[in-house]
Amino acid sequence: MRARKPKTTTCFQCKTEHPDQHYERVVYNKHELHGPWAGWRMAGKDLVSPDGDRINPHRLAGFLWTERVKNHLRRKT
Repeated sequence: MRARKPKTTTCFQCKTEHPDQHYERVVYNKHELHGPWAGWRMAGKDLVSPDGDRINPHRLAGFLWTERVKNHLRRKT
């Protein structure tokens, strides 16, 4: 009897993703970003810079709110 080679599974949607990449994406929610965000990635709930700096959604929302307020105040003066 001949031994069967184990079938390599891939992402059911894209059919091209490597099993290790699929595991990282599905289990750990790690996503590589493209275009102007190349080098950045999502890891769980955090956005991770190419240097490894992390920011969570709450802190990012705080930075965006601060910028919005600063722009609003600049327009008033």
